Amino acid sequence: MPAVIGKPLLRVPGATWIVLLLNQVAWCAAVMGGAAGHWWPGVTAVAVVVAFYLASSVCVGRDSVRLLASLGIGLVVDTGLGLSGACTFTGGFHDGHLPPPWMWVLWPNFAVLLTGSLSWVACCAWRSAALGLAGGMLAYAAGERLGGLQFPLGPTVGCLAVGGAWMITMPLLAWHAQRVSRGCHV
Repeated sequence: MPAVIGKPLLRVPGATWIVLLLNQVAWCAAVMGGAAGHWWPGVTAVAVVVAFYLASSVCVGRDSVRLLASLGIGLVVDTGLGLSGACTFTGGFHDGHLPPPWMWVLWPNFAVLLTGSLSWVACCAWRSAALGLAGGMLAYAAGERLGGLQFPLGPTVGCLAVGGAWMITMPLLAWHAQRVSRGCHV
């Protein structure tokens, strides 16, 4: 199916870098808000990131589908990590074994980067797997240090489980971003 390329609502020079900056602010708002028992700072901040990203997109429909798919994939991954006992999430459901809303939204927040500042990982499965392994462990370890999640089986087991999950998930997200976005870049 050919891409339906339209005019973005916003034409902002440096939009890729603005999205990257907003992404980091939203991650901090989500994790620190979650650590304090509040889901809404992260959800609100990510809504701003996604709104800006989609407003500057030339393929809003495809990008929306991709972001929703990343949300679904993330729910499966984080639910698996929680139910396995590798992680528990502050403010999560079922004694923290099921991820809370502030954790859900981190997946589309991350996915906005895959066609911009992280587009270089989409071309090679090994790059995306390596980034998933290292980046997943670092992000969740930082989240643990900030109080957003815990590693009940210890940090080594928790980080290895997260790294393994992200090493598998990141190539899937990168492949999906590349496939769905094909023809959307002008």
